[in-house]
Amino acid sequence: MDELDELQESPMGEEFYDDSENSEQAHPAPFFDENGIRFSSSGKIILSFPENTTGRVVIPEGAEHISADAFKHCGEITEVVIPSTIKSLHSNVFRKQNTLRRFDVHPDNIFLHTDSKGEILYNHDFTTIIKVSCDCEEVRIPFGVTAIGSYAFLGCTKLESIEIPDTVIILGTGAFGQCSSLKYINLSPNIKKLQGWLFMDCTALERIEIPEGVRRIGTGAFARCTSLTEINLPESTQMINGQAFIDCKSLVEVFIPRNVKGVGVSAFDGCSALTDITVDEDNAKLSSEDGILYNKYQSQLMRCPENCQEFDIPQLTSSFLQAAFSGCRNLSRIRIPQYVINIPDYCFAECPRLEEVILPEGLLNIGQSAFENCAQLTDIVLPPTLQYIGDYAFAGCSSIEELRLPQSVTEIGRESGDKGNEKIGCTFYGCSSLRALAIPERVHSLNEYCFGNCTNLHTVSLPYMIDYINNDLFSGCGNLRKVFLANPYTEIEEGTFSDDVELVFAKNDDENQI
Repeated sequence: MDELDELQESPMGEEFYDDSENSEQAHPAPFFDENGIRFSSSGKIILSFPENTTGRVVIPEGAEHISADAFKHCGEITEVVIPSTIKSLHSNVFRKQNTLRRFDVHPDNIFLHTDSKGEILYNHDFTTIIKVSCDCEEVRIPFGVTAIGSYAFLGCTKLESIEIPDTVIILGTGAFGQCSSLKYINLSPNIKKLQGWLFMDCTALERIEIPEGVRRIGTGAFARCTSLTEINLPESTQMINGQAFIDCKSLVEVFIPRNVKGVGVSAFDGCSALTDITVDEDNAKLSSEDGILYNKYQSQLMRCPENCQEFDIPQLTSSFLQAAFSGCRNLSRIRIPQYVINIPDYCFAECPRLEEVILPEGLLNIGQSAFENCAQLTDIVLPPTLQYIGDYAFAGCSSIEELRLPQSVTEIGRESGDKGNEKIGCTFYGCSSLRALAIPERVHSLNEYCFGNCTNLHTVSLPYMIDYINNDLFSGCGNLRKVFLANPYTEIEEGTFSDDVELVFAKNDDENQI
């Protein structure tokens, strides 16, 4: 499932995006016509066109609505012929059709219209642009248009510039996504929100003036705008959603105005040139120091710019936002303040030069992928209070030779049935320098590939509560020679160990066995 499938932003122009009948309850017995088109039981809603349909598509007369997934599995659609009976299109219907060149709407259709060239599809009164031909190099938006629908310009790779008239008040989700040649856009001063993924993958966009009055920068609004060097947020800005500027690799500095109340998770992840995040001193919710983003009183560190140099974390900082240091390629050493009890998910992931981490004595949790791919990490001591180590927490930490797990640890990785966790297992995957490890006594399960590709792992000690070992637990551990099992009844899946591995049934004792 890609980003366009996952978008949760509200569709724009809902008067022509009628999807009220598009549910299994409304069409309990769909059927296929002689051309392989799948309809609802009433025959009024087109659910899908045949897989790999390409070229010119003619929508059958009599159909009234087209569902969101109608063209999902089609190939390169170049033209759509719309009959007089069609009343509405779902806002997502053309989101994956980046080869559309023309719309042919029947002149008797009172709900949809096109311009004279068939390049722009409008709603009933020409106030909303539904979709634009992806072959357009230049588009003139007429004065009087009030909304540009979701994904309207998605995939218009030849479009270099565009003027948005003052009458436009709504820009839909992903409206200008993947316009890879777009260098200039003039936004209407009446827009109040930049919707999610609005300019995603606009890789030529270098600068944009966000009008005063915009209150929210939506999720992923500027995702992967790799040429964007600066961004001026207006004083009206109140919220910067998660991933808003993710992977904007040319962005150097960010100034956050006084009215911004929050910055979402991963808003600046992947901004590899970013050296400084500065917050207006009058901001009531946020603050900055040494280019680092904090909440107002610095009790939470929210984001460290990826290109920042060494710095000291304030001693009163007690928490980090998820992925707070991820991708900080110049970070080599860090001391975590004494009041921090949780290293959140992805906190130090992809910090390639991080060598030493000093953890506080009261630490309880190390989250999912917290130190993933910290390939130079060699020096880390886990405190005696630690209870949980997440999936992928040390995956790819290929320089760690020794890691002593305190007996306070009760859980390594989440339960495999936890569907909310996308990445399961692999806690120590790819720790290729690690030679020995003892699992604490109260740990009752280890998930998939927990020790996968630990190529130098020689000795492992497993506690009594581990009563089952699946055959991928030690996948790629070619130098494994001895496994201590405290439980003589442990069930071992066939093919788990080679003939070179000695199984020793003995009490778990990390001090003596490894």
